[in-house]
Amino acid sequence: MYIDFDNLKFFTPWRRRLILLLIDISILNFSIWLSFWLRLGNEGNTRLLESLWLFPSLIICGTLTYAFTGHYRGLTRHLKSKALYQIIGRNFLIVLLVSSIGIMFQFTMPPRSSWILLWILLSVLIGGLRFVLRDALIKNRQRINSRNKSRENLVIYGAGTAGAKLASMIKTEGKANVIFFVDDSPLLVGRTLDSIPIKSPKNLRNSKYKINKILLAISSISNSKRNKIFNKYKNLNIPILTVPSIEDIVSKKIELNTKKPLLIEDLLGRDKVLPDPILLSDGITGKNIFITGAGGSIGSELCHQLIKLNPSKIILVELSEHSLFKIEKELNAYKNKNTSIHSYLGNVSEERFISKIFNKYKIDIIFHAAAYKHVPIVELNPLTGIKNNVFTTKTICKAAKELDIPKVILISTDKAVRPTNIMGASKRLAEQILQAHAKEISKTNPKNRTKTKFSMVRFGNVLNSSGSVIPIFKEQISKGGPITITHPEINRYFMTIEEASQLVIQAAKLSKGGDLFVLDMGKPIKIIDLAKQMVALSGLSIKDQKNPKGDLEIIFTGLRPGEKLYEELLIDAECLETSHPLIFRAMEKFIEPRDLWEKLNKLETEVNEYKLKSSMKLLSELVPEWKIK
Repeated sequence: MYIDFDNLKFFTPWRRRLILLLIDISILNFSIWLSFWLRLGNEGNTRLLESLWLFPSLIICGTLTYAFTGHYRGLTRHLKSKALYQIIGRNFLIVLLVSSIGIMFQFTMPPRSSWILLWILLSVLIGGLRFVLRDALIKNRQRINSRNKSRENLVIYGAGTAGAKLASMIKTEGKANVIFFVDDSPLLVGRTLDSIPIKSPKNLRNSKYKINKILLAISSISNSKRNKIFNKYKNLNIPILTVPSIEDIVSKKIELNTKKPLLIEDLLGRDKVLPDPILLSDGITGKNIFITGAGGSIGSELCHQLIKLNPSKIILVELSEHSLFKIEKELNAYKNKNTSIHSYLGNVSEERFISKIFNKYKIDIIFHAAAYKHVPIVELNPLTGIKNNVFTTKTICKAAKELDIPKVILISTDKAVRPTNIMGASKRLAEQILQAHAKEISKTNPKNRTKTKFSMVRFGNVLNSSGSVIPIFKEQISKGGPITITHPEINRYFMTIEEASQLVIQAAKLSKGGDLFVLDMGKPIKIIDLAKQMVALSGLSIKDQKNPKGDLEIIFTGLRPGEKLYEELLIDAECLETSHPLIFRAMEKFIEPRDLWEKLNKLETEVNEYKLKSSMKLLSELVPEWKIK
């Protein structure tokens, strides 16, 4: 049986110190008797009776010296050799004080050699006990942590000073298992370091060791050497993490290797926008939520955020079988018993499919995230892009309106603002569909109390989402470059995927009908600056004319078809404040419903008949900001 002293309420800091104090008093008394016995044998007991003043003097001087010199402030489990030297010094001071008291008051003094013997005994017994306790606590902690079957097997690459310190720290905590060191030096292979074997790097390929992580602990390693190690062992599919040296930590030059996940927040260029807890939970808890595109980047994160807010039901719709399986598995892993998950594989543009689901469940909120969003791909497949982005929206809105579903939230994009590409134009048309429905409802139901509220959420690029520059740059950096950027002046607004999802959820609560919600995303970030920051966070440098010996080169490839240099969040509307200081509401202009429905029906016919030229002409009429090229 092993006791977790850290979690026992009885062992408060003061009680621990009291226990150590009582042990030290016992040792002080025992050391006096032992010093007399070792020096004088049986005669020592007689001489000791003549020097009883030593006991109170030693206890008073000893406890006061220990108390005022920090003897009880140190953590026993983390004692180092320095603590032993401090104990020796304290005991010398104690012996000196006690002997001074004897001389001052002319007490009967023991032989001179007994004072030296007393000093040695105190140092050995008190110092030795502390280190015995330290080792016992470390062993106890290791045994407690060893019960955790998920402890990782670690290998430390580098059997030098950095590796030894790292192994000592891991061993002290006992939460992982260092199975061996590897080192390139043949002089070290076959030896041990702190009882841990040092092996050749070729042992990393031996599957019998079941290695979970490799920790690269070589001080002052060059970037080229580090990348060489990564490239040599990357096919093992074992994470290789660089441990910063003490010098790097002190000088704030901590470098992250290319295999270690980047902190996306570090790339944002601003503080994260924190959600309003009331806006998040108030509109979701106990509700039936319907999500299209549930397996996509935004859709899946939206699901992860929603499941935390305890809805009654989450109904997932996804066209990709793999994506649907993945998100359903993730949600079922940590949902509570009050939330049920219902998954549907199918196309959102099929009216009967959607109507059947809507009639089966009493839906409270629809989050429409299904869309094709990759600008170059939609540019090459315009009719498919329009069909998915526009007519799925039409189907959802029509069915929601017929069944009086309270709220429909469309997830849009800043590319819908004065679009220069078909993806942006299709998303702007999807926005207009919601705006037209909202206008019709406001006419028939001015107070808009019970009818469907249609709203849109428009935001910029989402960091680390599928198709964003982050995964592309990560891959290019891991391969040693070059990094490709379309234009040196191109910039974008960025937000985290968590921010995007929380914005969508809060918009559901703020929705009044016909609203467009945007987030204060700070200043746009230049893509070239983002690339340079990622390279720096990876511990590498840019190769250019100023630094010809750099690691990675940046190449400009030219703007892609339909790509803008700059993005905007509003067309011509003014932003109005909401209850959240960084979420704003706007009302954009749109085509009147009667005109919109007529042209939209024509567009649907042309798209279904794969008439590209006439479809593009109709799209440009419906979204006048977009021009056919």
